[in-house]
Amino acid sequence: MIRVKFNLLNKHNKLSPLTVSASWDGLRQQKSLGQTVPTIHWDLKKSRLKAANNKSYLFNNYLNEVEKSIIEFYNETISYSTVVTKKQIKDKIEDILSKGVEKDKKNLSVVDVFNTFLEVYTKDGKRPKVKTMEGYINTRNKLTRYQREKKVLLQFDDINLDFYNDFVEYLYGKKNTAATIGTNISKIITFMNWTKRHKYHNSSEYMDFKVLKGEPLFTTVLREEEYKRISELNFDNPDIEFARLFLLVNCNIGLRYSDLLEVIKEFNVFGDEMTITQIKTNAKTRLPINQNVKDMLGKLKSLYRSGIDRKIINAGLKEVGKSAEMNDIETSVKIIGNYRETIKKYRWELLSTHVGRRTFATRAAEKGTPLHIIMLYTGHKNLSTLQKYIKSSSFAKQNIIEDLWEL
Repeated sequence: MIRVKFNLLNKHNKLSPLTVSASWDGLRQQKSLGQTVPTIHWDLKKSRLKAANNKSYLFNNYLNEVEKSIIEFYNETISYSTVVTKKQIKDKIEDILSKGVEKDKKNLSVVDVFNTFLEVYTKDGKRPKVKTMEGYINTRNKLTRYQREKKVLLQFDDINLDFYNDFVEYLYGKKNTAATIGTNISKIITFMNWTKRHKYHNSSEYMDFKVLKGEPLFTTVLREEEYKRISELNFDNPDIEFARLFLLVNCNIGLRYSDLLEVIKEFNVFGDEMTITQIKTNAKTRLPINQNVKDMLGKLKSLYRSGIDRKIINAGLKEVGKSAEMNDIETSVKIIGNYRETIKKYRWELLSTHVGRRTFATRAAEKGTPLHIIMLYTGHKNLSTLQKYIKSSSFAKQNIIEDLWEL
C-alpha cells in the first residue's frame, strides 16, 4: 500500500513551497510540487488548503488528482511486479507534474521564450499596436537585467510568489513607480497565460500576482496666479517658448500629449473649431476653441520642429516654472512596504506635459462644466478615470458649500 502526502517545506514562513511525498514498503520518494501556498491557509492534518475560497477548492482538486494518479500507478505496477522502485515512483511523479507540457519545451528559460512571444504574439488575431509591444519589450528587458544582476536563469518553475515579491522589490530599488511596476506585472501575467496555452508550463501560481496601482505622488494643478505669470512670460529659446505655449494651450483644452502634438503638426483648425482623431481611442472629434487658444496653436505650429518630444517639452517646462517663480515646496509621502519616505519638491520641478491636462479638468469641473463635456476634450471613456485627474481645492469646496443653500 502506498501513502501520499503534501507537505509544507517551510511551515514557519508566510509562504511555503509544497512537496509531494509518497511512502510504501519502507521506501519514500519526495518531489517539489512547483507550487507555493500561504502557510496560514494550509491544513496540516488534511494536507490540503483550508476552504477559504473557490481557488482553494480548485487547488485541492488538483492535489486530489495528483494523489489519485500516484496510487493508481502503484496499484497497477504492484499487480504484475513484486517490487515498486523509487525510480519508478519518481518518474511517475515527474510525469504527472509535467502533464500537458510538451517535452521539447521543458527547461526553456523564461527570457528565451519571451523573445519568441514578442515575435508571434497576437490578440484577437491581430498584432498589438507598436506602443503595446514596446511595453512587452520593456518588461523582457527588465527580466533580463534582473537575471544578470541576481545571477539566476529564470525558468517557468521559478515564476512563483517568491519571484513576484523579489522582482517587485528589485523594481522598487530601481526607482520604478508602483504604476510602472504594475504594468510590468500585468505584462508578465499575459505572457504566462500565453505560454501556458502553448504548453510551456502548467503553473498557475502567477495568477495570484497582484497588479500594483499607484497614484502619482504629486497631483499638480496650476494656480490662477501661476497661470497668469506664465502667460506674461516670453522666451527667446524656441523650445522653451514651445513648452510654455504647450502648457497654456492644454490648460484650456486638456488633450492627451500625443493628441495635442498631432493638432499642432497638422493644424486642423477651422473657424472656431479644431478636428482631432484621438490616437488612443481612434475617435474623431470636433471641439470648439476660443480665439486665444487658436492664436497659441498658430504660434506652436510655427515653433514646431522635427524631433521635439515629451522629454524636451518637460525640460522646457522646468525653465518656465523657474522663471514664473513657482518656488513653493510641495510635500508627499512615498510608502513601499514598511518603508516610509517624505519627498519634497519645488512646484517648478513638478511641471510636465500632464499638468496642463490635469489643470484643465480640475478648472473646468470647479467652474461647473458638465463632466461629459470635459470628457469630450480629455478623451476619457469613463467617469472614474476622469475623476482621478480632478483635484478639487479647499477653496472650490468652500464655494460649493456656500452656494448650496443660496436662495
